[in-house]
Amino acid sequence: MKNIIFCSVAIAAFAISLSACRHDPDLTNAPTIHYSTEIQPLIGGKCGMAGCHSDSQGNGEHAEPIVTYKEIMDHDYVKQGDANGSKLYQAITGRNGAHKMPPSGSAQLTRNDVLKIFLWIEEGALDN
Repeated sequence: MKNIIFCSVAIAAFAISLSACRHDPDLTNAPTIHYSTEIQPLIGGKCGMAGCHSDSQGNGEHAEPIVTYKEIMDHDYVKQGDANGSKLYQAITGRNGAHKMPPSGSAQLTRNDVLKIFLWIEEGALDN
């Protein structure tokens, strides 16, 4: 099952890379990304650590907690259906002048992690 998901994500990534400069990618065959099993564990484990974007501590003026779906949406980190216009995606990719997050260390996101977040946002950033 993981191989099927990985292949689907890889195909979607290839489609996105081919069309990134010309028009919006066709995501009709992309796998459905689930918040509860794929996105929340990534954000909770990579962003929601103590001293970063946890529910109890922050460091800096932009360190609002983003551990839960409600927090992500309440802080306007995501524009549903628009990954490129979403603060979360801009932060994890360093686009549009955003400081790349996480900044360094073991919390770095893989390309596959970033792709999952992209697809989740493009698919409407559902609480599923």
